Amino acid sequence: MQSAVLERLSLSGEFPQAALYAQSGADETQSRLTDGGMRIIVSEATPAQASEFAASPAFSKVAISVSVEADYSVYKGCKSLTAAAERVSNLLHFWCAPAGCGYSRLALEPSKPWHRPQLKAPKAAICVNFTASAAAIL
Repeated sequence: MQSAVLERLSLSGEFPQAALYAQSGADETQSRLTDGGMRIIVSEATPAQASEFAASPAFSKVAISVSVEADYSVYKGCKSLTAAAERVSNLLHFWCAPAGCGYSRLALEPSKPWHRPQLKAPKAAICVNFTASAAAIL
């Protein structure tokens, strides 16, 4: 799911001055910064809901978030952080992930679609939160 989301954002052409990263368990992306000063980090899909009727562990819903970060000391782009987060929301909300991901369309998390983590100035970020249900296998 993570690589499919990265590909969707990359192919959109909406973020030419941003570097796109996949967040790994080690989270080495925290030390990286692009020349443009904006980066977009896609988290790994994590279980959000377990299937209560499955005989073995199975997840009926996963959560994935996309963090849009800017360092205003070097960011020279024309897109504001809010505008970039809105574009991420528009590109991914109700987008159908490829069948190989095992999950259906992404949707903005209804209770907390965005949140702003506290970063030291001049850095700022908006995390856009999504969920996806397990795809029906026929």
